[in-house]
Amino acid sequence: MSAASSRQTVEQFWQRLSTFDFAGAGDLLHEDYVCEWPQSRERIRGRANFVALNAAYPGRWVIAIERIVACGDQVVTEVTMRNQLAPAQVPVVAVSFFELNSGKIRYERDYWPEPYAAPADRAQWVEPLQ
Repeated sequence: MSAASSRQTVEQFWQRLSTFDFAGAGDLLHEDYVCEWPQSRERIRGRANFVALNAAYPGRWVIAIERIVACGDQVVTEVTMRNQLAPAQVPVVAVSFFELNSGKIRYERDYWPEPYAAPADRAQWVEPLQ
């Protein structure tokens, strides 16, 4: 599969999640789909579990792709998620690694970093991000 096709599949995946089309996002998953969340030490196995988990998840998240890199059957994304029901909440950032097989997402590994205050002792060398 070409990098362009892999990229397009992952873009569609995020777009469908952003419009709460969880079944449609599930259609992009391989029959042997596995997703891992190392920080919470969880694994989602199978399309049905992925769709059910996302349908039950609280809030309504709008997702913007900030960065996407594709090489063959591998794609990496950085996305920002904003909760429509609580717009004052700090946006959530996720970095995700995807592996595709036969045009479908077979493996996904997501990192959900928590924001933290910058240490004051390095203020002379850095500037704050907005």
